[in-house]
Amino acid sequence: MAENLDENFDRAVESILDCKGRVIVAGMGKSGLIGKKIVATFNSTGISSFFLHPAEAMHGDLGLMRTDDILMLISKSGRLGEME
Repeated sequence: MAENLDENFDRAVESILDCKGRVIVAGMGKSGLIGKKIVATFNSTGISSFFLHPAEAMHGDLGLMRTDDILMLISKSGRLGEME
């Protein structure tokens, strides 16, 4: 798997580590379940984060986001219709 990681992965990790706000993770279905686990792991290692359900985001929960936060979208297909 390591052979498939490039500089984009490194930049993503650096963005998470340098984030001054919170890491907000979103995904639907199984991707959402994985996102919740990522949030639990981040929080247990001192990286402030929370899970944002995409459908709830469309109905007002985007107001939870702040300018210093970063958003991690998880999708098996690479598309997340609810967040377009």
